Amino acid sequence: MATAKAFTIRITGLDKAVKSLSTLDRIKIPLAIKGALETSSRFVLRTLIENTPVDTGNLALSENIMSEGSSKVMIGPDTEQADYAYYVEYGHHTVNGGWVPGQHFIQKTAIETREGVTQIFNQYLKKAV
Repeated sequence: MATAKAFTIRITGLDKAVKSLSTLDRIKIPLAIKGALETSSRFVLRTLIENTPVDTGNLALSENIMSEGSSKVMIGPDTEQADYAYYVEYGHHTVNGGWVPGQHFIQKTAIETREGVTQIFNQYLKKAV
């Protein structure tokens, strides 16, 4: 399953930060980050599906979450199922030479969810320390 990199939530410097923590925190912080990634990913995916334009419904059905290790997730359309997602987002030329403007549903979702994702991470990390 190929997922377009519509959204990538990545935490950098995590290994270095965890090494500097006490033994108890070395367990609690990564668990908090894992919980925050899962919760924020579901939040972004829900919002993305709500913002996705519907014709047949296939594009919204193709959107999913792909984990890549413990500190990165990608959220977006499955490009094997909906290979046209890019054109819906950014626009495309028609066979007659016309232009269909993009609907920018991915960009809209990124803007709408940025603050919520930050709040989710803050809540999880505050509980852990």
